[in-house]
Amino acid sequence: MAKGPAGVGDKVTLDPDLLTSKMQELTAFIGEQVKAARLRLNLSQAQVAGRAETSSNQIFLIESGKQNMTIKSLVSLALILEVEPAQFFPSPQTASERPDTKHVLTSIEDGCSRAKAELERIEGLMHTLKSLDTRRSLP
Repeated sequence: MAKGPAGVGDKVTLDPDLLTSKMQELTAFIGEQVKAARLRLNLSQAQVAGRAETSSNQIFLIESGKQNMTIKSLVSLALILEVEPAQFFPSPQTASERPDTKHVLTSIEDGCSRAKAELERIEGLMHTLKSLDTRRSLP
């Protein structure tokens, strides 16, 4: 007899290696985000630790992906580092990875390239006008 999707009360067996691997990936990602946020604010690990009422070693372990955190610790760090807690987590898919947005990104890149070229042309014209104006004002 075929069984449908797991429902409430159904026991689901997880592959322990896969679970460990995913937890390590997430812990490492969160650590990288914590470190990036700390560096953006030019704070030392000791400064963050002092504000979080923990040790510098704890901050080091978090940033190096070797320390799990409670939700409370995660939210506390987010407040200290002036970011939203969600920023510590990976997005499901970045815009550049989404097939439906590739054409939009390409259009934006093309538009930026055209705008840059036009700006360079205008700067050249301004330079020419300044040099003509300088020549006119000479006796």
